[in-house]
Amino acid sequence: MLARIVADCIRQCCSLFLPKTIGQSYCRTLLADDRGKFEANGDRKYIEKAHRRGKVGWDVGKHIEVIPHFRRPHMALVWTGHGRMMPKIVPRKGSVVHRDMVEKLPSGFGGG
Repeated sequence: MLARIVADCIRQCCSLFLPKTIGQSYCRTLLADDRGKFEANGDRKYIEKAHRRGKVGWDVGKHIEVIPHFRRPHMALVWTGHGRMMPKIVPRKGSVVHRDMVEKLPSGFGGG
């Protein structure tokens, strides 16, 4: 029991230091206009510019491959009215997520 608690604490500490250990080249937040410039030369001034403008965070997991899937319909709480002060429960329709990826899936059927 104690070993499991210690292991969980170590995992927590490691996840807190993840952005520092990987470095800003992997975990960074940039403005959209500066993303290409940063990729070209890796200058840290673009990260600092984003921080000055209030965009602070990391792009961890942004390039993970995604698969298309169906999001189930459900009831959702939506805030409506003047100043979004009135809660209202409305039905949400189901939808296909990452629909454009369906075209890229290999099928091998149809001979083409």
